Amino acid sequence: MMSGGSSSKASPSRSASASSSMEDAVKWEEPWVEADDGVILFGDDEHGYTLSSTFRLRDRKARGFLRLFSLVLICMDKLLITNNYDFFVSSMSSIIRYLQVPEINIFV
Repeated sequence: MMSGGSSSKASPSRSASASSSMEDAVKWEEPWVEADDGVILFGDDEHGYTLSSTFRLRDRKARGFLRLFSLVLICMDKLLITNNYDFFVSSMSSIIRYLQVPEINIFV
């Protein structure tokens, strides 16, 4: 015979950890949202450094009518990239603008 005090429910601390892990699982199941376009620098001394500028171009055949691209600069010398960072970013931005101008005229 079961006593009235015992229950098959989990203890509060146990249910809190279970709900926390469920929230974490739900976060991983949410659809991925693309970040804004931009520039990122990453790497290390052993494998080299990468300066990447991400951008989008309109494309009638792409899902959502936008296709994601990235211009990438790879170099073993971190100082070369950081000392010339503004030059590299402005050059990449000019290239991106050059690529995006015709697409406005064609797509719209």
